[in-house]
Parts: sequence; structure tokens; C-alpha cells
Amino acid sequence: MEERIIRFKTSPRIAHKKHTFLPRSKYYNKLYNSLSLFTKSKNLLMKIGSESWNDPRNEELTKNDINDVFIKTQCKLYELPIKLYGNRFVETDYLEPYWDEFGSDKAPKYVLISKEYLLVEKNEYVNVLELKNYDAFKKGQKVKIHQITLPKDYEIIYE
Repeated sequence: MEERIIRFKTSPRIAHKKHTFLPRSKYYNKLYNSLSLFTKSKNLLMKIGSESWNDPRNEELTKNDINDVFIKTQCKLYELPIKLYGNRFVETDYLEPYWDEFGSDKAPKYVLISKEYLLVEKNEYVNVLELKNYDAFKKGQKVKIHQITLPKDYEIIYE
């Protein structure tokens, strides 16, 4: 099988607002408010029949707003629940806002996209290699190939 660069993508997750005085809640609320504004603007523009509901600038603005380092760390979104080995997990590269024009649930949602990995083999398991070890792998040196069982609601994005 030819090696390909891949990313892992989660299913849409609902952002929740926190009603506490804990310092971490302001980051959950910032994530919620940004995604809520994105969802409401998409719904409103689609209801009035405007063609600008499909404008990618709205998504880019929201994407830049929610990919704050503090949001990822304080909301514990810096890792996907896919175990590589030991206590290492697949790292999150960025978050994307999610909106489904045909869905009845219009809650603010987001999707996690992982960092890039190299797909070595795909059968019942997904065998991946960290991209930083690709040169050593090509030279025939011994590198750690991770055997991953992908959860059902996750998908692989081929780059």
C-alpha cells in the first residue's frame, strides 16, 4: 500500500455553556458564544434567502476565533481520545465550526481535526506513523508504527 498523509476527524460535538464561577468556564463560554454566533448567522442568512450564507469568510472568522491555544488547553481539546502508545494520544491540530443546513438540531457544534500522520496500512486496524519519523522510515530505519483502532464515529481525511 502506498503511504498517504492523513488526518483524523471527529463527529460533530455540541458546545455547551458553563454557568459557574470557575476560571476555566470563560473559555468554554467563549467557544460556545463564537459557535453560537456562527450557527445563528448561517440560519438567519439561509431563512431570508440570501446567497451570502455560503460565504467562506464567516467560517474562517469563526475558525480563527475558536482555535485559540487557551481554548484548546482549558477545554481539554488538545488531544483526541485515540491512543497511540503509553500515555500519548493523537494531538489536535485545529477545530472547525460545524453547521448542517438540513439538520433539525441547530445547536452550536464543532469538529476536531488531528495533526498529520502517515498511513502505512489500513485493515481492521489503522497503522500510522508520526510524520516527523517519515525520513527514517524511508531509509529503512526502525521506527514506531502505531496500531490504532478507530472509533466508529471518526473518519479519516486523506491529504
